[in-house]
Amino acid sequence: MHAAKLVLNATVMGGLNLAAFVIGFWIFQISASGEQRLVQGTAAVVVGIGFMNYSRRVKPEPVAVFFAVFSICYPVFAVISIRTVGPLPVVVILCAVLLLRTIVPTMRRKLGLLTWGLLVVVLGVAGIAAFDAELSVRLYPVLINAAMFVSFAVTLVHPPSMIEMFTRFSEPDLPPSGVAYTRKVTIVWMGFFALNGLIALFTVIAGSWTVWMVYNGAISYVAAGCLFLVEFLVRQRARGAEAEA
Repeated sequence: MHAAKLVLNATVMGGLNLAAFVIGFWIFQISASGEQRLVQGTAAVVVGIGFMNYSRRVKPEPVAVFFAVFSICYPVFAVISIRTVGPLPVVVILCAVLLLRTIVPTMRRKLGLLTWGLLVVVLGVAGIAAFDAELSVRLYPVLINAAMFVSFAVTLVHPPSMIEMFTRFSEPDLPPSGVAYTRKVTIVWMGFFALNGLIALFTVIAGSWTVWMVYNGAISYVAAGCLFLVEFLVRQRARGAEAEA
């Protein structure tokens, strides 16, 4: 059930992010025109309504919802800001949102690897912004992927693995075969974060905002959703084989 929710979450997030990207690309193309405010409002309404409809069914934590919506809208927000008021507002708001996402689990005494990873990302974004604010905006996806890669890698050295920890929320009595499987899935996700981060870095080096937004605002999220879906199908098949044995 938990895995099914993850697949649903990834699929919906990918769809919403793709919609946000399409609207954001439109904004990028006509942002110099007098229609900018109308398009910005349309983007906010479309993404907001879509996420609210989904959240009624899943009902995640408010801070998680806010962080998810911000992540979905980040490429759009970044492009709008660069085209209008510059990169500094993006850096300030990005750091504030990341700090908010880390403060909540800290207050609940859940200061885990992912929380530390976000703190490192905040320091990275702020440090780079001190020299080049626009570059820090572009590098954010790279830093996030690097933080995720390292966080997942650490759990392989110091078990339980990251995916095992996630799985035990719904399956506390995970069998040894499940532990071995979740370790393999953790490695797969590390490969995804490494590849995703390298491609994100290429979009930074390419220097084109269009290329950056196409990949980081749509393709990467859809790819993550596809990986969720494939892993879910493989997991169901493996469970079916175990049941027949």
